[in-house]
Amino acid sequence: AAGESPYLVDGRPAERVLPPETIRIPNARGSIAQALDHRLVPDLVIDGEGAEDVIYHHRRDGTREVFFLVNQDRHHGREVEIRLPGTGRLEEWDPFTGKTTPTPGRLMDGKTEVMLSFPPVGSHLLVMHTDQPAQNQASPRLPLAPRQEVTLPDRWTFRRLDPNAITLDHCSISLDGEPGSGTKPVWQAQQEVAAAGAGTPFALRFCFQAKSVPHCIDLVLECPERFQITVNGHPVPYHENGHWRDISFKRVDIQPQVRAGRNTIELEGVFAEDTVLENIYLIGDFGVRARRLGQERYGVNGMDFDRYGPEFTLIDEPREGSGQHLNQQGYPFYAGTLALRQVVEIPETASRAALSLDDLHAIMADVWVNGQQAGLILVPPHQIDVSSLLKPGPNEIEIRLVTSLRNALGPHHLAGGDPVRIWPYHYADESRWTDDYVLVPFGFEKARLLVW
Repeated sequence: AAGESPYLVDGRPAERVLPPETIRIPNARGSIAQALDHRLVPDLVIDGEGAEDVIYHHRRDGTREVFFLVNQDRHHGREVEIRLPGTGRLEEWDPFTGKTTPTPGRLMDGKTEVMLSFPPVGSHLLVMHTDQPAQNQASPRLPLAPRQEVTLPDRWTFRRLDPNAITLDHCSISLDGEPGSGTKPVWQAQQEVAAAGAGTPFALRFCFQAKSVPHCIDLVLECPERFQITVNGHPVPYHENGHWRDISFKRVDIQPQVRAGRNTIELEGVFAEDTVLENIYLIGDFGVRARRLGQERYGVNGMDFDRYGPEFTLIDEPREGSGQHLNQQGYPFYAGTLALRQVVEIPETASRAALSLDDLHAIMADVWVNGQQAGLILVPPHQIDVSSLLKPGPNEIEIRLVTSLRNALGPHHLAGGDPVRIWPYHYADESRWTDDYVLVPFGFEKARLLVW
């Protein structure tokens, strides 16, 4: 019994609840673990500094013993010794690629000992084939520090693989032909027209600035067939033109109507019981000028957020730049894949080399070396082995960063950043509302080539 002993049976006081042989221990993790280890034979033993942060799951599949081990520490790596029950051919599985790698282990007293290094929140998936002979060999202690580090120049050429985007989430609204109100969030415009009731004619006006006319630009909105669309005073009839990111997000070509300077988009309709006014988007071949105000950090989930001023302008797309802060280099609302490329001179090949991305802010990084895919970077330590793809002389490195839909769809106006879970009301949370835009960072601090 951990902590206070129970004293009720069916909600009523009882003289004795626990059997006499019950052990009472403090309600603490270490005390519970020690008591269990004393009474039960440990299935798997983990030794080393910080071993208590490494937890495991053990399953049996016929003649295969499967062990999944995880380092729970978000900030520090762990190097520990694992004693697995039984013997047999041991290998490690990579669940991201399906690749299997033989893993040497030292046999001792019917058990198998292996050394494992864990990055922060890193994991290992080990499989032991008990019906096959074991390889009795001590696990090598891999050097944690490379013998050489080469920081790549922070100058990359950009290649966008998807349309760029800008979100328009503020508008003015006029009801029943009356003069329009001031600019407000779209969700407030929805409240106004809903209060007026079904059958009310309304008009929404969105504005955006363009330094020049993009070669390609589409308006994206839901249910375009319900609106009369006007761009800079020119009617734009809706024709089926595909969708963007969601089959409900229809595309309307407005390139002929866009001009340099201030642009207006008007949507006229009649409110019905099922009318829901939503943000609209512009997508195409352009960059977006953004003004970064600083960084914010939200304590609940430890994520980083950047705050941007509410002024955005369509500009000519950048062709090269830094790998850091891609939001403020033309891509604050981008939802897609952006390829960063450079040519690096390698004096000689190494027995083992890895590309490492520091402070990566992307859902995934797809790494290509000399035109061949090296693999995907998904989890810490954000490294990928490139040994077999490097060659002496010039080498082309391309890092394809994949974003989420967060910066395109929001929520954009929560001061301090997102909570752990997002619900519809967070898009209209006036208690934390800011007119600035709070976005997740995009990019990485630096790229390094690590040589062992």
